[in-house]
Amino acid sequence: MNICGVNTAQNQTSLSSRSARLFFLVWLVMLLPMLFSLTALGGELSISPAMPRLGERASFTYKPDSAWRNAENIYLLVYRFREISGEPVADYVKLTRRVDGSFGGEVAVKQTDVFWMMKLFNGTRYDDNNGNYWDTRITGDGSKPVQGSLLRNAITFLGSLPTECSRLSDFPKALQLMREELRFYPNNLSAKVAEVALAYDVKDIPEETYRRSLQSYVSQPFDTTRENDTRAVIRGLNALGMANQAKALEDAYIKRFPKSKIAEDNAMQILQVQVVPDWFLVRAVEFASKFQESPMAPMMQGAAVATFAQVRRLADAAKWLDTLPNVSPLAYNELAKYWCRTDTSQERGLRYAQKALELAKRQPLYQRPSHIAEIEWNLNTTATLGDVYNTLSAIYVELKRPDDALSTFTSALETTKGELPAPAFSQAAGILFEKKRFAESLAIAAQGIITTGGDNVLLQWHKTAMDSVRGKRVDSILYVSELQRLKDSASALQAYKQIKQRLDRELIDGTVFTTDRTPMTLSSFKGKPTMIMFWSSWAEPCLKAMPFVNVLYNKYAKAGDFNIVVIDAWEDKGKDQFTLVKDYMARNSALYFQILVDDNNVMAQKYGVTGLPMRFYLDKNGRIQFKGSGFTDGLKLTQEIEETMLLLGSERFYLNQ
Repeated sequence: MNICGVNTAQNQTSLSSRSARLFFLVWLVMLLPMLFSLTALGGELSISPAMPRLGERASFTYKPDSAWRNAENIYLLVYRFREISGEPVADYVKLTRRVDGSFGGEVAVKQTDVFWMMKLFNGTRYDDNNGNYWDTRITGDGSKPVQGSLLRNAITFLGSLPTECSRLSDFPKALQLMREELRFYPNNLSAKVAEVALAYDVKDIPEETYRRSLQSYVSQPFDTTRENDTRAVIRGLNALGMANQAKALEDAYIKRFPKSKIAEDNAMQILQVQVVPDWFLVRAVEFASKFQESPMAPMMQGAAVATFAQVRRLADAAKWLDTLPNVSPLAYNELAKYWCRTDTSQERGLRYAQKALELAKRQPLYQRPSHIAEIEWNLNTTATLGDVYNTLSAIYVELKRPDDALSTFTSALETTKGELPAPAFSQAAGILFEKKRFAESLAIAAQGIITTGGDNVLLQWHKTAMDSVRGKRVDSILYVSELQRLKDSASALQAYKQIKQRLDRELIDGTVFTTDRTPMTLSSFKGKPTMIMFWSSWAEPCLKAMPFVNVLYNKYAKAGDFNIVVIDAWEDKGKDQFTLVKDYMARNSALYFQILVDDNNVMAQKYGVTGLPMRFYLDKNGRIQFKGSGFTDGLKLTQEIEETMLLLGSERFYLNQ
């Protein structure tokens, strides 16, 4: 079967698809300045000394290219890795413009630093060295990296870091760095366990060697006060099937260090598997009170409020939040929403919504995850303000205070730069309509459709307002045309947002196989935009996603518009992968395409696949432009694939590359 499908008649393309493609061409003409500034991005960053010493300062020089030459502000973002933790602490420094057009600044090396990963930020966009970032290792004596430096460097290539500092995975590079760490520090227990586990995963060593090495590592004495070594031994014991010993070691460490990261992770794991409300509530309250500095604390506060509401104890939720020294505005916002669901508690809900707004404006009280720099977090908190304003506006509507509701909606609109959900626009359009301000109602409804794509309520307000503005019922053909224009604008706006997230990285080529073991290279798909989806027959999200991928294949790939390539990976090591795929295809004879096989997970490792399903979007030149992962529902997946592939299918996308 031809992966790319065969051409079908042009008249099978729907009117909306043709309209969308035409609009993309028009939109992308207007988008060329943005495209140019993004594709041209690629300044040079240098550091002196190349390997900074503990306790001293490092000097940076950034030479921007034409895209950033006239930037008003440029910030250096430094992700500081510590030996004890795999997640970095983000820091930043504002660089100073020099006479020669370059930017410079200094960063102090903290005593806990072992490795830095860096990128640049101009307030809206990033220069991350084409996805590679800039790396530097810390030294203590000037001759070699400090212990843990190369191991933390390796971890950055495993694809497990937060989005803000995530780079394309490179397992062979990670393995090489781990082995370099062990050459400098042969007794680094964390590096030993990590190296042998990764070597086994990439099939560099047999299972027998893997298990023998692990057994040796977990049996030797180690410093039980070192969190990273303790964590490594716990992982090794679990991998060997020694769960009881792992649990005993973990419990002993938590008892000794009750607020450690191991204790926090353990508490989160327990919460994720328990669903009984009363039990969950006790643990959630305990977590939020105990780990107040954790990035998970705001989420857990909100979860606790939701559970208080579930067991009808909202008054207790309010008392509990009032005892905490550091409460997320989102927790009070959730409390306000629940109070407002009882008819007699609107005023109390208003009080908590106003408290949430006060907290959201005082950003230091809102928890900032350690891996997000303060300069970025100050921008991100506008989303929190927008959510709180939206709740406040809804409460004013319930209290029959439309003027206050409109004023709050306007503040939310300004704060979030229009990034509000469809119900917020529907609410405002309805209030304006009731006030007989039909033109304003129509304008708000139209803005909501462009921003969100619209829901049924918003679309109805838009039609009703248009009828009132015109003084008569709008002709159905004219209205459909106007609605299509707005939806095309919504698609274009989504493309605009999406293009700012592009990766623009070189093709990672390699060989996959058909079920009859015929080899195919990924470079053979050049010439058309291509979606590569890594998939597995045992993963429930993969199975749920497949029907939607099948429909899109039939709609687009068979017509020759673009390629959809599904690659099977990460199957059970004890089963024949080719047989598993053949059996799946035999049970699903309605598939329009065949599933290719990534034998020995070679390509999954090259692409850094750490979860399934995972999607990579390649332009017609084979460059990796976008990435997607997971499956929540078919509508979101369909929208992601369609919008991304239509964007990559436009010739205007390639003009300035």
